[in-house]
Amino acid sequence: MIHATRVRISAMLVATALVLAACGGTPAKSSESAVSASPTTTTTGTPAPMTKVTFLMDFLVSGWHAPAYVGVDQGFFAKQGLDVTVQPGQGSVDGATKVAANAAQFAQIDSTSALNAIAKGGNLLLIGVIDQTYPGGLCYLSERKTINALSDVVGLRVGSAEGDAYVVPLPGLLTKAGLDPKGYKHVVMTPANYTAALFADQIDAYACSRATFWPGAAAAAKAGLTLKMFRYADAGFNAIGHALVVNGELAKKDPDLVQRFVNAWAYANVWSWANPKDAMDDFLKLNPTIDPTVANETFLDREKSYAADGGFFTFDKAKVAATVEFVNAAYSAHLNPEDVYTNEFVDTLPEAERQGHLPN
Repeated sequence: MIHATRVRISAMLVATALVLAACGGTPAKSSESAVSASPTTTTTGTPAPMTKVTFLMDFLVSGWHAPAYVGVDQGFFAKQGLDVTVQPGQGSVDGATKVAANAAQFAQIDSTSALNAIAKGGNLLLIGVIDQTYPGGLCYLSERKTINALSDVVGLRVGSAEGDAYVVPLPGLLTKAGLDPKGYKHVVMTPANYTAALFADQIDAYACSRATFWPGAAAAAKAGLTLKMFRYADAGFNAIGHALVVNGELAKKDPDLVQRFVNAWAYANVWSWANPKDAMDDFLKLNPTIDPTVANETFLDREKSYAADGGFFTFDKAKVAATVEFVNAAYSAHLNPEDVYTNEFVDTLPEAERQGHLPN
């Protein structure tokens, strides 16, 4: 189990990095010192206290989480006065529950799981898009099964944790396709057992995503097998994928803190895409037990789902409405699209960042 990573940012800043950061450019890497940001100061000249924030990932740490760790290691969060603890997650449902309870202030989780939590009374607000294309689906072994359509799922044994984000939409998708929403057997298990159960023929498929596919594919290859993925997006699921969510009460009480977090979060993402090798170096330095090859493949592949029509971070009104409509129909919810998200924080970002580029 990968433990939570907590990195304290140094109060010193490499001079060159400061100049570049002031211009909105890419901070230089240094072999002698990690790039860090100067904390704000009080009128007496003493450093102002950093605001402690917990940032929860959707699942166990993988390469696609690299931007969060880059934000810490490069000092982007610290520059905004934030002392951020990045924690691995236990699934999007668990993440939604923790943010709603203010056990974590921010999380990147599956949008349908977040909407389900809101429908059940969870105080959450979606404030930024991570995946403009839904990244989830089912992983299976091509030597044993073929899944090209939702109809191929009927009769299969599908493994997942209870409430796994990538099995949550499945009953609704089957219903929408005119199929029995209970037409598959749900085998509840822990994520750590997914691939072993698949290889042992205890299940026919397991819930997965673009990020979790690559570790499974590597394990399958070592066993002489071929892992494939059926993506819900390829079956017409037009939902937003992962989103950045915040505790709703925090967004009302301290919008400045939320804005500062979004500023650093967005910049860390764009910087990571512009500097993939350096981003992976930062990630692996803070997560040395992760397989470098798998981490890199996961990070590079995930970029395919980040943008929509060249845009990043911003919620498309029609797509939010479609995602909410799906959740309402599939799970008897009564959500209003206007109540579950806001673009007010990402709208303040530089236009270049919202197009996936570093500001000049």
